[in-house]
Amino acid sequence: MSIRDALLKLSDAQALTSTADSENTIDFGAGLDAFGVARTAPELGDGKPVYLNVVVDTTLDSSGGTATLTVTLYTGATSGAITTAAFATAAIAEASLNSGYIIMSMPLPLGLSRYLKLTYTVGTENFTSGNIDAWTGMEPVRAG
Repeated sequence: MSIRDALLKLSDAQALTSTADSENTIDFGAGLDAFGVARTAPELGDGKPVYLNVVVDTTLDSSGGTATLTVTLYTGATSGAITTAAFATAAIAEASLNSGYIIMSMPLPLGLSRYLKLTYTVGTENFTSGNIDAWTGMEPVRAG
């Protein structure tokens, strides 16, 4: 089990019924490069991958059983403009979205800007209940 830093959590048992952004954004900071020049993109992980993990905390349910969920990672150079899509899942059927289901556990893609957020896009019909956890860390989530 990995250690989770509160500053690197995007969603902590975030209730999800309709389309919403993650309850938190992450600021990786601008920092300086090896020559002391300001950078706009973070250098993460000291050469090791940093993982984006998104897991269903509590089963997502809808009244008709036909809801879908798409998760999109957005990045931006300022906290007010986190609008560049970096990655998105395909629409995931409600039948898969049970407690513990790993929506994604992948290394963060290259070329990200300073700020990150997720958008949870609900399709077909809204969920009536369910929660999502999302964080970045040095380890992927393992099923089990």
